[in-house]
Amino acid sequence: MPHPEAFTGRMLALHAEIVRLRSLCVPMPDDAMDALGDAAASIRKAIIDAPITSEADIANKFCLAVILIEDPEGDMSDEPMAVRQALFDLIGFRNDLLNADFGTGTGHPFYRAGFKP
Repeated sequence: MPHPEAFTGRMLALHAEIVRLRSLCVPMPDDAMDALGDAAASIRKAIIDAPITSEADIANKFCLAVILIEDPEGDMSDEPMAVRQALFDLIGFRNDLLNADFGTGTGHPFYRAGFKP
């Protein structure tokens, strides 16, 4: 049985579709454009705030950060938080795995030093 796609992956696809529709359907009434923009912002927040359950979740968070950075017409307000949260989630996830592997509770020095929320 195939592994269900991660929440972050589904939300990333939804965000891409909203952005695509927003650019495809121009011109449109201002309130419709604003509603699509608000929907995209809500989806970005959901991805940034989503709990991490796998490497796929972390990769999807980094994908969102890349999308935001590459978009010359995009809203840059979510860029710093998307990058920050993706990095902290990666560090925390790896540190948790290393703690479980070694059983020491100290983690790897690189990840332990990098984790300063």
